[in-house]
Amino acid sequence: MISVPSIKPVLTKSPSADYYEGTIVQSSVTWRIRLSTSTGFYKIEWWDGTTSTAANGSFVSKAVVAPYNNSTPKPFKVYSIDNTTNQRRIGYITQIWHHRSGTSRSQTSTSNFRNCPRLQKLYMFSTLGVGQEIRPSTLDLSGLKELTDLRIGATDSGAYSVSNGGTNSTLTSVDVSGCSSLQYCYVSKSSALTSITGLNSAANSLIILVLNSNTSLSSLRIQNCTFNTPSTYTYGGYNYLYSGGADISYCAFNGAALDQIYTDLAAGDGYLLVSNNTGTSTDNPSIATAKGYTVLGS
Repeated sequence: MISVPSIKPVLTKSPSADYYEGTIVQSSVTWRIRLSTSTGFYKIEWWDGTTSTAANGSFVSKAVVAPYNNSTPKPFKVYSIDNTTNQRRIGYITQIWHHRSGTSRSQTSTSNFRNCPRLQKLYMFSTLGVGQEIRPSTLDLSGLKELTDLRIGATDSGAYSVSNGGTNSTLTSVDVSGCSSLQYCYVSKSSALTSITGLNSAANSLIILVLNSNTSLSSLRIQNCTFNTPSTYTYGGYNYLYSGGADISYCAFNGAALDQIYTDLAAGDGYLLVSNNTGTSTDNPSIATAKGYTVLGS
């Protein structure tokens, strides 16, 4: 008699969802956020035990009542879900969009973005002309291979103007190393930013870089990147750049720092906006123009 070994059933693990955690540290009115996920729906668990569900692209607002200061942070957690009825946690987050309403402010732990490994777009904007923002002090996005669009700064329009938005007084460093799909990088108007790393052609696919008005940023390496002619560009005091170039105006680059940036670039034919840096009277823009660039502000 031949014995037949018993066959044990294969247990499959239920798929889990990516998630994002944030903390609201100050708000006088409401806090707004919207997401996109692979399933088309998301759910937010608020600090007070309530929840909100929404479809992709829909803003969710939350009233934040006193006390709403730094000593009483209000956490929230966001998941991708199958739909608003079953609310099963499945899928992944593709876009996070913070937008402040009134004077609400947000601070998040940078490690929480690592729970969104398939994040494609991260937007954290301030409302036009309203006060100072509270942001993460460090933003580690390294290894997010699907991130294409990063916009941390003063306005949610396609352009950027130094006259728009509030100053970010907290963010000190940004790391986009290994973000191999990154095409659009806006990190603007921080009075504390001193370091942004990972901007090289081996690590990303940059088309546009805007680091305008980071008044403490005095050194930068943009190694082997190529910026080509923008499809739309408006020359208006060097304030607007839509695509195909780098805006590093209103920073703290001396002549040697600007020359290092020109030297690091690969050949291209885009615009470089460098006005209102301390080194524009001593730099050598011919290093960049010899590679095909148009240098404005030097």
